[in-house]
Amino acid sequence: MSNSLDDKTPEEIEELEHEAEEEEEEARREFFSLRLVGMLALLTLLILLAVFGF
Repeated sequence: MSNSLDDKTPEEIEELEHEAEEEEEEARREFFSLRLVGMLALLTLLILLAVFGF
């Protein structure tokens, strides 16, 4: 398998671009999901601190 884009047909290059876009979108979703979990954990911690008065 060659890594050079010079050896690829326009269709193969388009497919590679499409795969890269899908991977980027998946990484973006995963990042925001992890960020949401982190924010929820912080909110939970703040609520516990407020309830128990630490």
